Amino acid sequence: MTERRAVIVGNLKAGGGAARRTHSMATMLQCLDYSVKILRPELNRRRPPSRQELRLLAGGYLVPEALSWNVAGVASRVAAIAPKVTVLQTTRAVHPAVLAAARSSRDRDNPVVILDLVDRLSSSYRQRASMSNPAAAAAFRCLSAAHRRFEHRICEFDGPVLAAGYTEAASLGVSWIPITVDQPAEQHTVDFVRRPYDAAFFGTLSYQPNIEALRVLDDWSRKIGGRHSILVAGRRPTMRVERLCRKNGWSLVSDFPSVPWVANQARVAVAPLRSTTGIQTKVLEAGQVGLAQVVTSAALAGMDPGVPLVGADDAHAFFRELDRLLTGPELVARQVESYQQYLATNLVAEAVAPRLEKAINDHHRPPVRRAM
Repeated sequence: MTERRAVIVGNLKAGGGAARRTHSMATMLQCLDYSVKILRPELNRRRPPSRQELRLLAGGYLVPEALSWNVAGVASRVAAIAPKVTVLQTTRAVHPAVLAAARSSRDRDNPVVILDLVDRLSSSYRQRASMSNPAAAAAFRCLSAAHRRFEHRICEFDGPVLAAGYTEAASLGVSWIPITVDQPAEQHTVDFVRRPYDAAFFGTLSYQPNIEALRVLDDWSRKIGGRHSILVAGRRPTMRVERLCRKNGWSLVSDFPSVPWVANQARVAVAPLRSTTGIQTKVLEAGQVGLAQVVTSAALAGMDPGVPLVGADDAHAFFRELDRLLTGPELVARQVESYQQYLATNLVAEAVAPRLEKAINDHHRPPVRRAM
């Protein structure tokens, strides 16, 4: 039997949600009996763009970030592997040289190139522009416009197109393939009442949407006179995050060991997010380790309507739900059990992989002829 090979041209970012998506995609392909090789582009910002690249950029077939990495190196490695399936993660990985290499091998029958948008970068850049200083905001708006031009042309892409966020997949008319979770879920070990903090917020603390979420938490705490003990945990906290923590008496841990460690510190996880794209890994991870959650609707936008969590979008609703969980361990247990069942049924690799296989197979089917 011929080996089924797949290549993932990974996101330029090597950590956080990008790493989760790469791992998730590799796991799903392995479930479908592919051997998987992950290629991560190397940055090469000094490479001058060719005339063809500039034309494609102007026409909306290329995004600016595709001009900043070593295209030739990735293309040659893809050609040498000769994969049956090539996954390009985000629009940043789309380049004509890589597309040609993925489709050129004479040893393969109908090779498939998948564009995995992950999230809608035009929206992500627009959100970052609204939270940045004027100079950075102008650059983010330009990037947003370039990605929006590309997104308008995704119907022309010769291959399956995927998105990790449910709402974004629906709005773009592409397949929803969420980030998956590992099974079995890790469990916390410290008893609910013995954990030192009422609530925890975790995530990269230099990421603007997370900083914005902490500002929301600060504002809502002042509105309702909250006196909750809160742990803020995450890498690279900015000075603004440090000031917010000092002002509110929140405990800041800049390099926490793991999400299970957070679950041993706090009774409930909070995610008062307003600006989101894709699927929120912090909401997946909290559920995996048995943390009950209070979240906003924006934090749930990446999941399908069947998710057994409800968004609380104002100060009173948010803290009312937090207090309800803090005073009702049985309510916590019920929420955790319901959400973990949802994850185990819908978001493990074995459950999502058949949808990925369908997207691959549907690409090979001839179009249906419709009567005029």
